Amino acid sequence: MTNWRNKIVIKKYLSSDTSDKAVLRVCERIIPNLKIILNFENRRIENGRMNALNEHFVYEFEEVIQEFEWIADCINKNEDPNEYSYDDWCEALNNYLTQLYDLGDTVTAYSERFGGSEKFLWVG
Repeated sequence: MTNWRNKIVIKKYLSSDTSDKAVLRVCERIIPNLKIILNFENRRIENGRMNALNEHFVYEFEEVIQEFEWIADCINKNEDPNEYSYDDWCEALNNYLTQLYDLGDTVTAYSERFGGSEKFLWVG
């Protein structure tokens, strides 16, 4: 059985609308929630907690958050996604959501006592 260390709900922000406005709305909604998780994990590291994650892993998570911030910033500045090898900002969003899903699926701990593994982030 898998236990999830953190959870975030993003599906309620996703739609079939691929406009820049819709992409910006998704970024603006998920970034604060991701930062809460990041701050929580950084505090665990700073406090030397036994269940703290590897600093490199948390850094990778922070980089993904920064990519969502970058997308939002580019949309706000009316930058052309083609300059960054994307057809549109929705493609960029999907790219970084995939990275978030992959990172979230990382096993952070395994315990026979609790009958399963703990994964980093449930993205629903």
